[in-house]
Amino acid sequence: MDYLERASLIDSLGEIWWDVRLHPGLDTVEIRAFDAQTDPARNEALISLASALCDTLALEYDSGESKPIVPNREIEENKWSAQRYGLGGIFIDHDTHEATETRAAIETLVARLSETTTRNLSGLGRVLGEPTESVRQLQVWQEKGSTLEVAKDLVARTSERLGQDQ
Repeated sequence: MDYLERASLIDSLGEIWWDVRLHPGLDTVEIRAFDAQTDPARNEALISLASALCDTLALEYDSGESKPIVPNREIEENKWSAQRYGLGGIFIDHDTHEATETRAAIETLVARLSETTTRNLSGLGRVLGEPTESVRQLQVWQEKGSTLEVAKDLVARTSERLGQDQ
């Protein structure tokens, strides 16, 4: 951040858009919001996952035995696959460099996290068993052929999950 400010490329931290970023003024780690969910329970499960990951990283840091830093390109490849293919994609294991199904990689991660966290990760099983929000939107688009119908479906499902009338 200091580097970008000194180069006059940014005026404040709010101009940096990362998935995860440190906030030097608050001494916190910020994680992008899970803003595409229509079900609060999905958000809760994803927040629990993010919290468990933070717990694991804190334990690693406190132990003084940090794992090797993964090259950014490897991380970006997995991120791109997740963005493009969702749970139906491929995840490249950073240790073995072998490809595995994304869903299986997440299940392995959740199992590993469950061994060390006190967070409730039970909601992740349901999340992994349902279509993602993007898949659901594509299904509506394929059935109806209308972005308006996709938007109506999003409103209806969000309202339903929040217990509100449409």
